Amino acid sequence: MKFGAFSKRFISAAIKLQQDVHDKSAALDRERLEVANLRQDIIDEYEKKSAELLEYLNSMESAFDHQRLECEEREASLVQVNRDLQNELQHGCMY
Repeated sequence: MKFGAFSKRFISAAIKLQQDVHDKSAALDRERLEVANLRQDIIDEYEKKSAELLEYLNSMESAFDHQRLECEEREASLVQVNRDLQNELQHGCMY
């Protein structure tokens, strides 16, 4: 009879141990899934911010190019006015 009681306790302990292992395994699986989802959220946010930054950089580059072109045109105009004024000084006013 003692062997039967020992057997029952052993089987009960084995079942409890198996259930504990199963519960811990399920908890780890949930945690892995949560970490994978969090990782994907971080990657998605990084890609979104990178795209926004690239768009901003492109707009700044476009604005810079536009402003540079305006300044170059203004400089060319001022150089021409300067030449005209120097020519007038050298040859007298034509008016």
